[in-house]
Amino acid sequence: MPSDRRAHPGRGRPTLRFRLTLWATAALVLPSALLVLLLNIGTALAPVPPSAVSPPAVRVSIASGGATVPPLSAPSAMAPVSSEASVQHYMLRNLQVLSLIGLVLILVLAGASTYVVSGWALNPLGDIQDAIRRVDAHHLHARVPTGARRDEMHALARSLNGMLDGLQAAFTQQERFVADASHELRTPLAMMRTTLDIVLTETPGNSEGYRQPLESLNRSARRLERLANDLLELAAPPLGTASDVIALGLVLEEALGGVAALARDHGIAVSQSGQADIYVRGHFWRLVRLFSNLLINAIKYNRPSGSVTVYAERADDAALVRVVDTGIGIASDQVATIFDRFTRAEASRSHKDGFGLGLAIVAKIAREHGGAVTVISTPGRGTEFCVRLPLAEANSEA
Repeated sequence: MPSDRRAHPGRGRPTLRFRLTLWATAALVLPSALLVLLLNIGTALAPVPPSAVSPPAVRVSIASGGATVPPLSAPSAMAPVSSEASVQHYMLRNLQVLSLIGLVLILVLAGASTYVVSGWALNPLGDIQDAIRRVDAHHLHARVPTGARRDEMHALARSLNGMLDGLQAAFTQQERFVADASHELRTPLAMMRTTLDIVLTETPGNSEGYRQPLESLNRSARRLERLANDLLELAAPPLGTASDVIALGLVLEEALGGVAALARDHGIAVSQSGQADIYVRGHFWRLVRLFSNLLINAIKYNRPSGSVTVYAERADDAALVRVVDTGIGIASDQVATIFDRFTRAEASRSHKDGFGLGLAIVAKIAREHGGAVTVISTPGRGTEFCVRLPLAEANSEA
């Protein structure tokens, strides 16, 4: 029997397969039931032929004073029924029983066969549903299987694939525009920042009235340059599958070293614990960028004299890295969108020097390495980001 692969409908609403089975069974059983009813009514009203055999009268002569006794006959209750009438009555009774048994068999067989056939007919919908479920903004290349049969399911699959082609083209065009714009912005911004650095270096000490606006302009130029770099990072196509086996401990060591100065400036204690012999397959500097973004986020949105702890461990066939901070936390209704672009969870975070792109970059790099990142947060107590990456053996070959 084909598996029922359709999505479960809303609570209390029967599935399409169940409704098709019910309708088809009713279409077969109701006429059959009507036929059985008419047959039983006809047999109930059919007359049973009376007995055609009557026993002959028995004459008994008893001489008693010269009187003769009238002839005696057998009582009518004792009259035998003809064999033809008995056979007819027996056949009518059997016909009634067999018709009821047949009705039950029709009900069972019609329901079972319709359930099987409807499952087979609706099976392509399950394939379409599975394919659609795999499609999202990061996997627009997935397509719906069209199948070999040129039927309505084939036409539906082709229509959905046409829609996905249009969506993929639109997303690709958008990403290309962002990448081109970011690339074009990087050069003039870098030149602007370099010029401002030179001007600030060579400006005489008594020109304080010029230095303050120049420094402000320099900070804005650096901020715009970081924005252009982040946009270019997000718009860049995914890197190919990496063949390098990397020690995760070295990645975390590099990331922790890169944020050491920032942690000192904010008064945040950063520590690391866990297993050291964990290996993953990927791009070293991309993974450093992933964990650096998480650490920068944990430091910036922490409490004064707070702490950030990085835990690394194995879990089945995956490496788990948890970045736990004692910061302000994230509201439960905003956790679901924390990895979206230009998203900053709370108003209290808006004053920080960021664009809401750091965690989006983290999620993208994790996907490129076949992993994922999740978050658990309690407002007022802290946040935990967990990165899950596939394990690789230390001596494995590409």
